[in-house]
Order: sequence, then structure tokens, then C-alpha cells
Amino acid sequence: MYRVISTSGKSCLVYKDGEFLQAGLQGKLLFNKQTVVAGDLVEVLTEGEISLISDVAKRKNELYRPRVSNVDNVVIVTSLTINDKDLFTLNKYIALVEVMGLEVILLFTKRDIVGSNDSILQFAEEYKKQGYKTFSISNMYDSKDFDDFLKTISTGLNIFTGMTGAGKSRTLNNILQNEVQRVQSVSEYTNKGKHTTTTSKLYNYADGYICDTPGFSSFDIQGVTKQQLAHSYKFFQKHINDCKFNDCLHTQETQGCYVVEAVNKNEFPMFIYEDYLKFLKEI
Repeated sequence: MYRVISTSGKSCLVYKDGEFLQAGLQGKLLFNKQTVVAGDLVEVLTEGEISLISDVAKRKNELYRPRVSNVDNVVIVTSLTINDKDLFTLNKYIALVEVMGLEVILLFTKRDIVGSNDSILQFAEEYKKQGYKTFSISNMYDSKDFDDFLKTISTGLNIFTGMTGAGKSRTLNNILQNEVQRVQSVSEYTNKGKHTTTTSKLYNYADGYICDTPGFSSFDIQGVTKQQLAHSYKFFQKHINDCKFNDCLHTQETQGCYVVEAVNKNEFPMFIYEDYLKFLKEI
């Protein structure tokens, strides 16, 4: 099947085995008001110079801001010069990504700026202890961690997001290099001068795809319940049946809460737990 790279109105740029096609929607899809978004897997029929999408495979997931489907990983790019406010934002969005059932990959940048004994490195290490795929890289992009990170995103559909100044754009430019220009050139040529504004755009990388987003603000967090949040972090999920009550929200007032006991025993980071409680009050 073809993968939808980008959409513009009723026209889609699709890709398969090194081939780009500009495809419209078959009449039955238009009649059924079928939406097609970046990331969709589709069947394409081609007659002469005309290509039409005839079927859209069932989506395993779908994000609405950015509008993209069949996502495998969300890469959260964060600078190691992070402050307490940014750390709260990071912890908040780790929870939200996991509520959506997606895998989190943490990419910490500017490793060369902080000292080897800097406390922020201890924070980064705590995420790794909790089971998150965590990488720390410098601006030179020449470390083993960066090589390992590239292997991690070499398959599947990976969405990149991050806070302003974290180095997301620079990192993506280093990874994609000429791919951005290649996709842009194909899109402009196949649209033959038409207006090509898109919602989301994918780029090929190794055996997978990368999707850039404007930043954390692009995620739609409406509709998240307190119960969903209580099942968000990996540690919470792992011990979902260990609390005394099935509807436990892991607050200090709750008796028999495994998570609270784990925090008191330093088995779960206090700085993540305190941010979780703040987020809980926002819902």
C-alpha cells in the first residue's frame, strides 16, 4: 500500500518503494465523505496519468493536532538547559502522549553545554530508569547516543515535537538533510503551481517516516480525564492493579496507593510525581 505523505484539498501526495504519486480521491470516497490524512495507508489505482485513491486502510490511531495517523513514536526534543517550568511541560506531555497510547522517545540536546555533574543529567537518567528510551546529544551530532537514536527512529512513523529553543529544527535538518527539499520539489512539480498548503507532511528516513510539528502547543489535550491521566506514565501502567482501589488517582490522601508508596521509597521520581499532581488539578 502507499503511504500518504501530505494532503492539499482533495489531492494527496503518496509514496511507495521510492515512487511519489499525486493522487485524487475516487468517487466512492468522496460520496462517503472519507477523509485522508498524512500517515494513512491507501490503495491507489492508476490509469494513464491519472491516479486515484480507491481505499483507505483502518487507522491504528489518529492525532488531530497535528492531523496525522498511524503514528508509532513521539520524539520529544528537550534542551538540557531546561528550567523547572519547561520540566513541568515535558512531564505533562509525556503523560499526554502515553494517554494517546503512543511510544515516547526523549531526545535531550545541548549535552556539550552542561557540565558532567550537572543536576539536569540526573533528571534525564531518571527517565531512562523508568523505561523511557532516552538519548542525550551534543550540537555536533557525533556521539554514540545520536547513532543509537537514529537506529531507534529508522522504522515506523515518528513525530517530532519540542519546546522553542530546544534544537528540534536543527536536529531535523541534520537528520533529513536533502529529504526536505526533495519532497518539496516533488510536491511543487506534481501540483504544477497550485496552492499546496498542507496540514502535516511526512519525510522519508531510512525505512520509516518523520513528521515535524510546530511544537508542544500543537497537541490537543482536551478530553483527557483524571482516570486516563492516572494510567498514563509507564510506572502507573505497570502497577495499574497494585493500588487498593481500581479508580485510584495516586494522591497523597488515597489509602493503599502503590504509586504514593513507591514515591516515598524513591522508586518513582518525586519531581515527576509532583508535576503529575499539578496536572491533575488542571483537569
